[in-house]
Amino acid sequence: MTLKEEILREKRKGAFPFWGYSISILSLFFGSFILIYGDYMHSLFSRLFDVIPDWTIALLLIASALIKLLGIYKKNKKVMRIGIVCLSAVWTAITAVYLVYSFGVGYPNPSFLFMGFIAISCYRVAKKGDFG
Repeated sequence: MTLKEEILREKRKGAFPFWGYSISILSLFFGSFILIYGDYMHSLFSRLFDVIPDWTIALLLIASALIKLLGIYKKNKKVMRIGIVCLSAVWTAITAVYLVYSFGVGYPNPSFLFMGFIAISCYRVAKKGDFG
C-alpha cells in the first residue's frame, strides 16, 4: 500500500470522537448516580425540585447518553445529532438549576462551573457538525 492510499484510508476513517464519548460516559455516570442515590437532587434543591422527581432527570441523562453512544457506534449522524441535542438540553437545564440555587436561593456552591463546562462541551460537539 502506498503512502497516498494510507493517507486517504486514514482520512476516511475520521478522528476519534473523544468529546462525544466523554460527554456520554459522564452523563451515564451522573444519571446512574442520581438514580442510585434516590433523592440526591431533591435534597440539594428541595424548593426547586418539588415538581420533577429525581429519577426523571436520571433517565433523561441515561437515555440521551445511550442514544449518543449508539449513534457513535453505528456511525449514524442523525442518531448522534438527536443524542447531542438531548444532552445539550438536559445539561443546560441542570446548569441553570445549579446556577439559580448557588446564587439565588441556596448556599454558594461552585458545582455550577462543572455542569456549565459539560453543557459548553455539548455545544462544542453540536457546533462542530460531525456530532462525534
